[in-house]
Amino acid sequence: MNARGMTLLEVLIAITLGLVLLGSVTSFAWSQLDARRQILEAADARRSVTLVIDRLEQDLISAIAASSDGIPGVEGETSAISVLSRGVSPSWTEDPATMVGDLHRLVIRFRPTTGEIEMNRGSVAGSDQASILPGRLLDLQFRYFDGQSWQSAWNSLDMNGLPTAVEVRCWYGRPEVEAEDALSESFAMDSEFSDESMFEREDADSMPDRIRIILIPDATSMDTLEGEDP
Repeated sequence: MNARGMTLLEVLIAITLGLVLLGSVTSFAWSQLDARRQILEAADARRSVTLVIDRLEQDLISAIAASSDGIPGVEGETSAISVLSRGVSPSWTEDPATMVGDLHRLVIRFRPTTGEIEMNRGSVAGSDQASILPGRLLDLQFRYFDGQSWQSAWNSLDMNGLPTAVEVRCWYGRPEVEAEDALSESFAMDSEFSDESMFEREDADSMPDRIRIILIPDATSMDTLEGEDP
């Protein structure tokens, strides 16, 4: 009895089914890789915001109102802030010019077009390039409290002192992954996040995902000018 061979039509059907199966497996693998990328990026963004808040809080605690050469101690707007701080208090001498302090400048800037945070901390005279922190955000905003109301910008020279407090508001966004995904459950997020709307919010006044208000000690006068009597 002769074995029956496969016809050309059967071969074509088998090839077609194989290609469909291969395409489905490939599409599933790519979707899983993209979901993993979004989740890791969201986790990076959360860690970066925590780093920014912790660093800003440490420097604002020891911030000065201005340097001896007229650089504002706190200068900022909605998407950026610069802080001069002295990590080590200088020893007192009769000649203020001989007082040496550990003066540093912290600059934090949010890039709305890319969702990235730029941060640099170094000496006032230094020219170190800013680092781009990992992760991307929907938005990051700063506000400044003058003791009575919140301001969208601040200059400690023009305002004759430091703000009473600085507020940091952050919108993270959410990766587009299934709710039952184990990785998604590890990073509970509560706002929509997609490639099309990554850097847009439908409601400009929507509730931030994170708010931190940092109080500044002795922020009512220019007494903390570098080189002047404390």
